[in-house]
Amino acid sequence: ERVFLAWIRTAIALIALGFLIARLSGLLRIIGLEADHPNMTPTEAVLAGTLLMGLGGVISLIATWRYRESHRKISAGQTFQHSGKLSILVGVLVALISVAIIISVCAIAFG
Repeated sequence: ERVFLAWIRTAIALIALGFLIARLSGLLRIIGLEADHPNMTPTEAVLAGTLLMGLGGVISLIATWRYRESHRKISAGQTFQHSGKLSILVGVLVALISVAIIISVCAIAFG
């Protein structure tokens, strides 16, 4: 259950980050704080935010499926092993997203 809850927290964080990116682009456009040469257009920001929210939803579904499979096998007295592929995939995706955000913030801050 702890692993399942950790995956759900990760999914919620990705959904929240996607929502923030998508909504912040609209807020910047409304108050006129967009740079002359923005790194990301509002449409691209909404797309990126939507993709992150979708990724969070997919992770939530996969986590639920894996939890149900593990619970079923434990209840039946069977042994099971999960590969670490999903963990590695999510870790790499979050790292790439973090690097992209850092580069974007630095580009805006330092011109």
